[in-house]
Amino acid sequence: MQRQPLINTRGESGLGRQRPPSRSSAPTLEDARLASLKVLAHTLLSQVESLETLFSNDNSTQLNLHDEVQRFEAAIIRSALLKTGGRQRRAARLLGVKVTTLNTKIKRLHINTDSQTEASCASLAPINELLPPA
Repeated sequence: MQRQPLINTRGESGLGRQRPPSRSSAPTLEDARLASLKVLAHTLLSQVESLETLFSNDNSTQLNLHDEVQRFEAAIIRSALLKTGGRQRRAARLLGVKVTTLNTKIKRLHINTDSQTEASCASLAPINELLPPA
């Protein structure tokens, strides 16, 4: 096995760290998943910030983190099921969880897996954009 030549990160002087030459810039499946996770994390943070703003103005309403996380989790699972036509195995693969884990969450969160109405599809539009194609 041949070693790849190292490239200086600080020009030709030889000072600085050594790194192997970069590979081709073709996006991989891992890159796509990482990008999707970044978008998902950004969206989640923006939703939390908007909730903080909402609840800082209204002291009478209590915010329960557990309930909000479950609501968000249920919305993502519904979106994955919609993208995969209700196929739990494909939805689990899309979400990066085991099928048994997805099935347990569906039961615990009381998610209807039969048929989704158009109203629920419209409400999940922002979340659908976060998931990669099925």
